[in-house]
Amino acid sequence: MKNLDRERPRLVRVYLSGGFGLAMSAMVGFLLPLRLDEMGLSLDLVGVIIGVGLLAPALFSVPIGALIDRVGTKGSFVLGTGVAALTGALMAVVSDYRWFLLLAPVAAISTGLGWIASQSYVTALATGSRRAVLTGRFSFVSSLGQMAGPVLAGLAAELLGFRLAMLSITAYAGVFLLVGLALDPVTKGDRSHNGFGFKTAVSMIRIRAVRIAMILTGTRLWISYVFVTFVPVYLISVNVTASEAGLLVGISGGIAALAATSAGWLTRRMSPDLVVILGLACGATGLILTPRLSVGWMLYLIPLLVGIGRGLSLPLLLTMISNAVPVGQRGVAFGLRATVNHVASAVAPSVVGSAIAALGMVAAFGVGAGVAYAALAIALWRRFPSAPDGDTV
Repeated sequence: MKNLDRERPRLVRVYLSGGFGLAMSAMVGFLLPLRLDEMGLSLDLVGVIIGVGLLAPALFSVPIGALIDRVGTKGSFVLGTGVAALTGALMAVVSDYRWFLLLAPVAAISTGLGWIASQSYVTALATGSRRAVLTGRFSFVSSLGQMAGPVLAGLAAELLGFRLAMLSITAYAGVFLLVGLALDPVTKGDRSHNGFGFKTAVSMIRIRAVRIAMILTGTRLWISYVFVTFVPVYLISVNVTASEAGLLVGISGGIAALAATSAGWLTRRMSPDLVVILGLACGATGLILTPRLSVGWMLYLIPLLVGIGRGLSLPLLLTMISNAVPVGQRGVAFGLRATVNHVASAVAPSVVGSAIAALGMVAAFGVGAGVAYAALAIALWRRFPSAPDGDTV
């Protein structure tokens, strides 16, 4: 599109839409267990409800993407934010656990709908290195939202109590509903698309660039979840205070937000996939060096390395995927990416947790980093046309 630099108000709305998905997931993830516990539910029942909510986006992300391709990006974003706002209000009103068996997956699916739609929207605005610039700014806002979501939810819980705090979800989603209504339509839905998108998703996996992107997106979530789940536990075990451990996790998010803004600049000097591979290699290095960096000022190198990987990878993965697939199939492509993310986020803690039980914490960081390095090596190898992967792309 022409004269994007002169369309700052419009671009600001586009960047703001990136603040919905990750922040909303964080708010629901923080408040829902507290609300269920307040209702007096047993922990096993709380686990079932939370599990149903986590399973839903893993199963339905591809159909969500197909819906976006049919309805269009703006309409999908408005629908997702509107349903999320309504779901938050219902969570504050109902008190029967059976309602939450429905509301938890609805909240997750509506959040996923808005998040995938916003990714599809921003990647439709430009091509080439300009697309990387826009997705970098979009990812900057997304990272800030991911940091702010739990803080806002915690303040609401403290001031209003757990039940009324669910209305903070409604208020937050309502703000983005207004943002969505203010967006200009950039892609029209294609009503000719049939089915739930699974056939299209399978065909996409035959594309070399898509396969590389999926390997890298899984690696990104693997590193992130190993870091968030186990690094604070280890640091506290070696006498780092809980508050400092939490600060390190927050610093990682801040570094990620800043690193995202440099994505466009870097893609003028090397290809997006190589930038992602190098960035995630920094993250894996942060994991494997955690036991050696757990003293004094060196502690802060851990979130620095992990944050660089998280920050550079998100905007450029969006760029890679949107470069590889037609405009009318980007919803499905980003839905496929979301599915890979959910699988990686489920597998990483269980695998590394088992490694900790068998080998100890220090060796387990080596396992976690080793899996990431291996995946990055496969992605690097797949970049070369001589790699025997059977496609013609």
